[in-house]
Amino acid sequence: MKHLLHPLSFSLSLLAGWFSSLSLTAQTAIVSLPPHPDPMGVSAPFAGQTPQGLLVAGGCNFPNVPAAEGGKKVFYDKVYRLRLNPERPEASTWDTLPPLPDSLAYGAIAATEQGLVCIGGRTPRGMSCKTFIINSQTGTIESLPPLPVKMAEGCAVALGNAVYACGGEQDGGQCGLYRLRLDSSVGWERLKDYPGTPRLQPVLATDGKALFLMGGFYFDKDKRRCILPEEILVYRPESNRWHRQGRLPKRPGCRRRGLVGATSVALGETVYVAGGVNPDLFCQAVEGHAPADYLKQPPQWYGFNDCLWALHTSNGRWQATLTDARLARAGGIITTDGHRLYMICGETKPGIRSPQITAIDIVDMVKNP
Repeated sequence: MKHLLHPLSFSLSLLAGWFSSLSLTAQTAIVSLPPHPDPMGVSAPFAGQTPQGLLVAGGCNFPNVPAAEGGKKVFYDKVYRLRLNPERPEASTWDTLPPLPDSLAYGAIAATEQGLVCIGGRTPRGMSCKTFIINSQTGTIESLPPLPVKMAEGCAVALGNAVYACGGEQDGGQCGLYRLRLDSSVGWERLKDYPGTPRLQPVLATDGKALFLMGGFYFDKDKRRCILPEEILVYRPESNRWHRQGRLPKRPGCRRRGLVGATSVALGETVYVAGGVNPDLFCQAVEGHAPADYLKQPPQWYGFNDCLWALHTSNGRWQATLTDARLARAGGIITTDGHRLYMICGETKPGIRSPQITAIDIVDMVKNP
């Protein structure tokens, strides 16, 4: 699961003023696009928006024996691009691009003007520290300086001319924040660690001024307890400092607040968050209290989040904008071209992936009250 926050720095500069106080209406159109070329779908891929369409690279699934029957997870190196048809999204078409340098999933992604920066992740052999960029024009892959540590299930975002990465599982259980300046040869710099426990599968977003680290989980092995951080952590690059600012919203019917396996994208001062697991059921499973038939329930039983949430960074206010069953995925990626939001793949229940690509029309938007 993953997931991951992938704002588009090249579109934010144009859209920030318009989108800063907007939210989706209840009548917003939601359509399904041509599915991922793998009919089983993938979870935790590298994915994001480019001027040529949606890039989806790597990911994992259980192609032979289901996870509920002890199947083996398979990682992929395939890269696809969905060329979007602006007038008829359902008529968009897939291209195949050069493969990744390794079979990867659970990495961090940041969308930049040059392309998608892909950071770390898991391979069939373990965690990776490699960083590379998929060129938005050609689809070719160029190596970037490696992270100082191996990292998986983390998150990343582009702000200005730099990419920031943090969270996830890092060597030594660290809470490191790292920055790579794309116009410099210095390589990755370690900045101020984020406070609190490590956060696996958090989300990271930017409103163009600060970074917002939200959600994730940590398993305390000594106490056999799953910790779900509720506080939103905000990092300001000019001061190299973190501070706490607000809490996650509480989902109806859930005892705990949490955000695990979710994904987000920012439009100006609004951060949209989609997908993710049911925090109560997730913690029960992690702590070893799940029923014996936990992996054999229908998708609806798991209560994945089907609501598109909006965080308005100017005032810290959360808003539930719409609900749709097609958003109830974990380990998917949400991105945008400035006209639509796109929810890419993910899993509909533990072990079952989805090939679905869902487009949410954001033309019909209204001012917040």
